[in-house]
Amino acid sequence: MIFNPIGFLLLMSAVAASGEEGASPAKAAVVRDFDSPAFENARDAFLDPKAGADVRIRTMHDLVRRNSGEASDLLAGALEDKNLEIARRAAEWLAVLGDRRGLDVQGRCIETMKCRFPFDAARFVGIWRDIRYAPALSKRVEALLEKHLRPDGKWWGSAEEEAFLRYGSIALARMGRLEDRDLVIRTVKANPLTIGVEALGYVDDPRSREMLWSAYNEWTRLSGPPSCESGSLTFPALLALSRLGEPLAIDRMKNILRGVGTPPDHTPEGKLPALCVDREAAFRLRRRDAVNFAEVVFEVASQKPEGAGTMEAWEALGVMRPRGFGERMLKLATSKPQWRFVDRQTLFQAVIAVDPSLAERFWGAFNLKVVPAERGLKSFVENGVGYLMFRRALTGRAIEPNP
Repeated sequence: MIFNPIGFLLLMSAVAASGEEGASPAKAAVVRDFDSPAFENARDAFLDPKAGADVRIRTMHDLVRRNSGEASDLLAGALEDKNLEIARRAAEWLAVLGDRRGLDVQGRCIETMKCRFPFDAARFVGIWRDIRYAPALSKRVEALLEKHLRPDGKWWGSAEEEAFLRYGSIALARMGRLEDRDLVIRTVKANPLTIGVEALGYVDDPRSREMLWSAYNEWTRLSGPPSCESGSLTFPALLALSRLGEPLAIDRMKNILRGVGTPPDHTPEGKLPALCVDREAAFRLRRRDAVNFAEVVFEVASQKPEGAGTMEAWEALGVMRPRGFGERMLKLATSKPQWRFVDRQTLFQAVIAVDPSLAERFWGAFNLKVVPAERGLKSFVENGVGYLMFRRALTGRAIEPNP
């Protein structure tokens, strides 16, 4: 979850002043815009010629968080910055937002391979399924595959090359060109365990199913009984099979989401419950998974009492954005004045990610004297990147789009 410290403190002060939380809706709540002033401050710092590179890079996050629409033009202005790291980060953020100016930088990276993280470039263009980049990407994947393909048919290369093949094959699979289908299958087949099998979940082909079930059965044999800390090797194959509509894989995924047949989750006394490895990974769903798993994830979000998976289920609903779930999620989110393991801001973000028109009704269900306008979060939804509101979309270096 992307945290708004100023808005949170003011909101908590308003809650304390309001008396009884969860009482009848306030008749005249004051709506405060905390995002616009913060955006202006970030903009001034970003455009300050005297500011250091580290400061300008840090402000990029706040620009996007406070107003992803207006942030795009500001970031585009830094693409030719003399500081190469500033230019690179600006291009990365633009690519995350789906802005063509940032995606074109990633496309040039793939064409020349003269950039810091070519595998990130492949990942970004794949997220947005822009086939303009497919020919160059296909050429690079083919060349790299042949470069390290051994006589026994197995591929071994550096970690960076492996990452490029993984994200490159996923990108080509997501773009969906028929002429790339064989290349994607050959790439994964060369070393499913290291290159990964996620790409096959986008290729509806009998060979994909055969390879995935074969990998699943082999990895089940190698993994042995999963533990809470280590999980099993089989999960990626199971998720890919579920995306191909395999009924058995879908049922097994639902059991993992429910915690049926999995190791007991961590539930330390007085602390937040923590999911085991496989269950935690299972909730990292994408929008395409809503058709198979929205109902079971909603079931976990509704569990009484709250426990391991409650928070993860709410975030997964926000990322998947299942159609027609807005009213159900609003009713559940406001069904009690206080949740134990899910903060109100996460509940709000999940609801508006599915249906932004429910924002005022959400806050109206609580007796608050001050209601945040949430312009920044709404801009994410309006610009089609609502998933960026959730912490599982973040990585240490920058952000990982996960629509």
